[in-house]
Amino acid sequence: KNFCLNKCKGMGIRWNLFAFLALFVAFILAVVWIFQVLLLGRFYESAKMKELKLTASVIESNIGKSDLQHTAYTLSGDYTICVILYQITDGRAKEIISCDASSGCMIHHMSPRSFSQLYSDALAHGGEYAKNYSLDAFLTKGEIKGDSLNTIFIKNFKGTDGKNYALFLDSELAPVSAIVKTY
Repeated sequence: KNFCLNKCKGMGIRWNLFAFLALFVAFILAVVWIFQVLLLGRFYESAKMKELKLTASVIESNIGKSDLQHTAYTLSGDYTICVILYQITDGRAKEIISCDASSGCMIHHMSPRSFSQLYSDALAHGGEYAKNYSLDAFLTKGEIKGDSLNTIFIKNFKGTDGKNYALFLDSELAPVSAIVKTY
């Protein structure tokens, strides 16, 4: 009971201060490590998803306006998001906008079959669909493989002009893996 009090009294104020400071530093390092290794990836993915949804919302609200192309290019550059907007008429897709803002962009290298599958997935999920994909999932034979991870977000909507649209957005998530890796 009195062991610590008697033992700590004999140590002196310098050693007590050093012990408390060492414990405080260890606690701060543990908290920083937990946030970096366990939570940073989730926060980053959440932030990128918010950017994708904001971009989709802004593009959707600018359908039919003369500055749609400029708006899409600005958003694409600001958030490093690849954008492809299709107008859907009688089951056929006509490309309206295409912005390739990332070297690791998947949607600009996908086959028509992959587009069709993602479009169907979005329709099956109420018009919006998001999923993380590795680059290898969309490569054709002979292309160089990479370890890139991207989030692809698809939104199907009816524009203010009454026409149907399919918006494909792609954002690369790879930079977080380099930060989070610990050896």
